[in-house]
Amino acid sequence: MKVDKKLVRLEEMPLWKEVCELAEYMYSKLHEFTDQEKWGTQSKLRTSANDLMFVVSRALGDASPSGSEYEWGQARKHAAALKTMYRFACRQHFIELEPAIMVRLDNLFALIDAEVDKAYQQTKEANDKELD
Repeated sequence: MKVDKKLVRLEEMPLWKEVCELAEYMYSKLHEFTDQEKWGTQSKLRTSANDLMFVVSRALGDASPSGSEYEWGQARKHAAALKTMYRFACRQHFIELEPAIMVRLDNLFALIDAEVDKAYQQTKEANDKELD
């Protein structure tokens, strides 16, 4: 399989940096949860942050258009889970809402959606090429 991607260090990719920074932010908030929530909301927030980092890293590293399309779809799901759990934790007064974080999460959605669209187009082009 030919890979048309320029070799770039993962650590230099802006999307990867943003996802890691958001995950680190979420981890910095975990100590604010009560003991009652350690295995509930806190756990789901931590898992959402971890899963998002994991699937974005997989999507960025995937050389296959169809694989990339799947991974970006997964990234979108995990971004939704992270935003939902962050918002829920704030509304339950477990942690304080920071509007800038909500904006960053919304911007992350836009970045991921662009990657979903790009992967879809690449998959379509690859499929069309195979059919010709």
